Amino acid sequence: MQKAIALFIVALIIFSCKKENELEDSILGFNPYENPVLPFVTVEQSRAVSADIVSLDLIIHFDRIPDNVDTRAIQQGIIDPRGDTIVTAKEKNIFVYKNINGPSTYRIGLFDTEQKRISALTEYTHQ
Repeated sequence: MQKAIALFIVALIIFSCKKENELEDSILGFNPYENPVLPFVTVEQSRAVSADIVSLDLIIHFDRIPDNVDTRAIQQGIIDPRGDTIVTAKEKNIFVYKNINGPSTYRIGLFDTEQKRISALTEYTHQ
């Protein structure tokens, strides 16, 4: 009886190891917001307005945005050093907080207002 159980267990192990990969021919869908080669938004210029405010001028690279993304529903998303998120349709004179002492790093991307998603973020440091 023990030999039969042992053979059954061995056969079960061999059978389970021969199972085919069910995901072999499947592919993942394209996510236009994941890891772009080049950033969708870059900072053209930044100016200190006061001790704790910076003005940013952005450039949106529409030629880098995938064709299946509706650009009418897109705005700029900026996360400042405090962790606050600013969503704006403006490209010039965007006022954001900065660190009083030392450099300030901003994470910038595109925000889809219809689907409430933000693109991959790029970092910009204001000295």
